[in-house]
Amino acid sequence: MHPLNNLMLSALQRLPQSLVKPVAMRYIAGETLEDAVRVVRDLNARKMMATTDVLGENVSTEEESLRAVQACEKVLEAPGKKG
Repeated sequence: MHPLNNLMLSALQRLPQSLVKPVAMRYIAGETLEDAVRVVRDLNARKMMATTDVLGENVSTEEESLRAVQACEKVLEAPGKKG
């Protein structure tokens, strides 16, 4: 990672969540896949495009890796599900 990215990440981690969350939530559809699907469908209905990302995908064990893959698969399957 670029040193400037490391510095920014380190600084953000030291800020209280009460300061970071309101700003971040403007760019994050929600904390669950259902939240994201709802927001993306609303944006699509207004002729806007959106992307979906699974945060926290950095892993260090095989088990964590498998869980991250499953989370990504759920995101890929979600648009085809009715709800």
